[in-house]
Amino acid sequence: MKICNEWLLSADKSMHELHRIYQLARIGAEEEFNLDITGGFRTELLDVNPNKTVQFPTWAQSFSKIGIINQAGEIVTLKVNNQLSNYHAIYYDQMNRYEGVPLLNTFDLNSDIPTGYPYFYPNWYLNYFGQSTSYNLFGMPSGTPSIGSYKIDIKNNVILLNPEFPYSKVLFEGLDSGIPEANSDYMIPIQAANAMRQYIRWKNMEDLPKKYSMSQVERERKKFYNEKRLAAMRINPLNITEVTDAERQSWKLVAKA
Repeated sequence: MKICNEWLLSADKSMHELHRIYQLARIGAEEEFNLDITGGFRTELLDVNPNKTVQFPTWAQSFSKIGIINQAGEIVTLKVNNQLSNYHAIYYDQMNRYEGVPLLNTFDLNSDIPTGYPYFYPNWYLNYFGQSTSYNLFGMPSGTPSIGSYKIDIKNNVILLNPEFPYSKVLFEGLDSGIPEANSDYMIPIQAANAMRQYIRWKNMEDLPKKYSMSQVERERKKFYNEKRLAAMRINPLNITEVTDAERQSWKLVAKA
């Protein structure tokens, strides 16, 4: 609200336009600024339901990490597995989200081998057979430590976990929507204040096509994106220590002839 009042005074506008100008600034704060400049990431511990699903947080516009904490205090992330089925849409009414869905069983050498296939069918087709389980080894990646997998069901705002996921909670890190709580206002960092003023100026002219030409609107748009770039640089300045650390870590001990 403070930035809107300052802009009205500097533009010699009547306070009767405050509501319209504030709405322009609100849209910019939620969409343009929060996504690209001022947005912050928030971490929350979420409950895992008995059917291995997690409610996607309402405050999150996007996410960066889903996992658990290791002994070093770092987030060990789950792997994306888009093969997980989201057959049951009403997840919270399903104690077992695979209920009623046929499950593929591994071959049993004594009874489950399809007619017409030789005795060693699992060995040459699935590459490996041991302890009553078949594995496909050819073409598999080298592998990394894995504690589980997930898939996002965007339509139902649900995170699907693999059926064997052993933990009762999961850590979620995502971009906060930036929408303020009741009776509070949008907070714009001082580093981005000029960008917000220029955004208001550009959108105000864009909404009045009979008063301003397209060339004037385009000029103000370019000014805004320049101010936006400067604001991003001010909020996230170059850190020399991080640069030198990255450069030192790029050097590796290797055997030389």
